[in-house]
Amino acid sequence: MRAILPGARDYTRAVESFRAFSSLHLLALCTIALLTLAAAALYVAAVLPIDLAFGWNYGFVGPSKPGVRSIVDFLGPWPWRLAPIVAIAAAAMALAQLPWTLAARLRRRGSW
Repeated sequence: MRAILPGARDYTRAVESFRAFSSLHLLALCTIALLTLAAAALYVAAVLPIDLAFGWNYGFVGPSKPGVRSIVDFLGPWPWRLAPIVAIAAAAMALAQLPWTLAARLRRRGSW
């Protein structure tokens, strides 16, 4: 019994530290996702009034469609296509930010 208890104690410590470590990484990823979604929403909030005022379609968030077939044709009618456009833009921004986030994390860990 004396041989089992220290091993169980060490295993419990390792599991608890891994949970804390992985929880912090999940929190960091969620923060990045929320920040990129907020940036995409701010972009739409800034561009949409200008598009509506001048009848433009800058960033594909305006009411008009381009003259040629594009991905906008598959996103539905005008007011409803804004949500998928924001989601696509947020995903693109997150992918663009990902190499720098991973490099900073590796530098902090000292493995790069």
